[in-house]
Amino acid sequence: MSGWRSAAYWATTMAVAFGSRATGRAKRFADLDLCIVTPITLTELASLRDAFDASDLPFVVDLCRWDDLISSFREAVRRDGVRPRVDVAATALGS
Repeated sequence: MSGWRSAAYWATTMAVAFGSRATGRAKRFADLDLCIVTPITLTELASLRDAFDASDLPFVVDLCRWDDLISSFREAVRRDGVRPRVDVAATALGS
């Protein structure tokens, strides 16, 4: 994939889902809010956004970087955030 890093690279990147989809209060057309906690560059964030935009997911994925959040928004992510409960590395690498 052009401009995209390997699955092994992204498997070590920590992301937290938050918002209505994470808390189970999502309405029909709600987006999925993901906060990337591991530091990534703006270029990497843009590539990740492009990949989600090109995906077949039935909802929009809204990305943000932890380092860019103001303190009140960080508190909301801490309060409502849900971390993945699967072995992302094994799943991404087909193990």
